[in-house]
Order: sequence, then C-alpha cells, then structure tokens
Amino acid sequence: MKVRIIPMPFEDAEFIGKVINYVQIQFFMKDLIEVEKGWYYYGKNGLDAQTCDLLLFQMDNTIIASAVLNDIILFSKLTIEGNNGAYVVNKQSVKIFKPIDKNELQKIIKSFKHFSHTMQKFD
Repeated sequence: MKVRIIPMPFEDAEFIGKVINYVQIQFFMKDLIEVEKGWYYYGKNGLDAQTCDLLLFQMDNTIIASAVLNDIILFSKLTIEGNNGAYVVNKQSVKIFKPIDKNELQKIIKSFKHFSHTMQKFD
C-alpha cells in the first residue's frame, strides 16, 4: 500500500465558501458515500495510484479525510464540469478526523516535506 495526497481545490463549485468541518461532514460522510457512491471526480490530471492505496485529502494545508482506493476510472472525454475521471473509493473506508497539519504529517510520513497543489505519493 502506498499513500497518495490529493489536493482539493477551493475553486471547485462544491467547496467554494465552505469550511473544513462542513466539507468533512457534508461531502465526505454524506455526499461522497450516499450521492456519489464513492466516486471522487478529478480534473485534467489523474493520480499514479493502485488499488488499495490510501488516499489522503488535503484542504487548506491540512489533511482532512482519508479513504482506500478501489479503482480509477478514466473518462473518454472531459465532462461538462471539467472532470477527466474518478477515483472510486471503498465507501466503508472513508474517515474524517481532526485536520493534520504539516508538522504532524511529517511525524507520520518521514519523507513528507510540505503541502503543494500537486498530488504527492509516498511508500
């Protein structure tokens, strides 16, 4: 299993003006599981990941949620919303927690340096 950090852009319609606690409860614990059926849509660039990798979701320079990856779906063309595909996560694996900042994450993942706007991967 590898760990992948996925930045969540604030400019996405579903996150505009939302605080972390709202995104954790409304998006991760309700919408992602019940409405999206575990599908987390991504934009132009996908993630180099494998089934069973742990996805860490980054918002506002903190890790706010996690889930285990079941599959990656690549669409044949961009959707109207600009999505190129979806990460399908195990709905039972979705977890939210007190946001983890850079210093805390460095204690857990020794090779982690800093947050960025690009997806990161760690063993």
